[in-house]
Amino acid sequence: MKTLLVTVDSLRYDHYQYMERTREFLGDSHGRAYATATATLGTFPNVFTGTYTKSNEISESFVEEIDVPTIGITTNRLISERYGYDVGFDHFSSPTPSREEGLKQRVDSILPEGPVYGAIARLYSLYQRLSPTTVQKSFRPADDVVSEFKNVAGDEWFAWLHFMEPHHPYDPDDTDLSRGEAQELSRQAIANGVHGEEAETVRELYRQEVVELDAQLAELWDIISDDTTVVFSADHGEMLGEDGIWGHPGLLREEILHVPFATTASVESELVSSIDIPSIVLGEEYRKGMLDRTTAYASHGNKAAAIEEGLIANPNGVFDCDGDEVSRPALQRKQSRFEPSGIVKSDAVEEDLKDLGYL
Repeated sequence: MKTLLVTVDSLRYDHYQYMERTREFLGDSHGRAYATATATLGTFPNVFTGTYTKSNEISESFVEEIDVPTIGITTNRLISERYGYDVGFDHFSSPTPSREEGLKQRVDSILPEGPVYGAIARLYSLYQRLSPTTVQKSFRPADDVVSEFKNVAGDEWFAWLHFMEPHHPYDPDDTDLSRGEAQELSRQAIANGVHGEEAETVRELYRQEVVELDAQLAELWDIISDDTTVVFSADHGEMLGEDGIWGHPGLLREEILHVPFATTASVESELVSSIDIPSIVLGEEYRKGMLDRTTAYASHGNKAAAIEEGLIANPNGVFDCDGDEVSRPALQRKQSRFEPSGIVKSDAVEEDLKDLGYL
């Protein structure tokens, strides 16, 4: 048995089209796949427990059901040993940043968008300008993750690889901006918004991150044998200036919840949810996961969404993929009955800032 689960942070459904090498290997994305939350901290507990848990930490995982050597490599601190994600893995690695890298990741991955993020992002950008060292890539690069996987994989395995590209700040290699300039501009977009040419530049930085991730994944696809089951998806999407909004704040809408999903496994369901990933990997329904789903659910804090046929019902109404409001009373009733997780990104802030010595 060889099974590979690849998850990508902040990857929009409509940007999977730029991943030519990945599409060549896996084919087109499923048209209706949705995340269970608006951010990493909310989605992955659902993925690994197969439940709509209300905790951002896990103590059990579908990985424990797998009877071959297991490998987990994550580049996001929010899905590390600290939150229980090493459960069931024989080999597990996650970020252990230096003080500078730790500050950078907390600014970019943990703090919620808004005034607090804006203030700290400005301070970090000032730190970068005053620092004599070269500005580094924001997160562990994908090719490094692929190299580690190659070094530890044996004849049979289950592996989960999580890649941070294209999570903000968007700082691809192939750009006219320096890495520091790219990071500063994308942080500005998240904190305060950008317009005109700057907005187009930020969108292009994000797109280029996706293109470069795809290029680095080419080596992974080259070494994967034909008998490997592969599942590929994202934990959430990203706002790129729609309605003046950037990043992935807690908005239960198309741009954030609709994610790419591609697999070599047989999936006939017209709708896929992140919570179904264990069922697809194991080949049988696992807890709240389904192999034939008609309604998907998502939440942020105390707000819930129900999703059917390309429509998203949230507390503000029912909306199609273009953001136009439609009338679907039955779907709105499902939304109102679903109990949200209560998880928000700021649940991690105090814990991690205490580790840094700020609180």
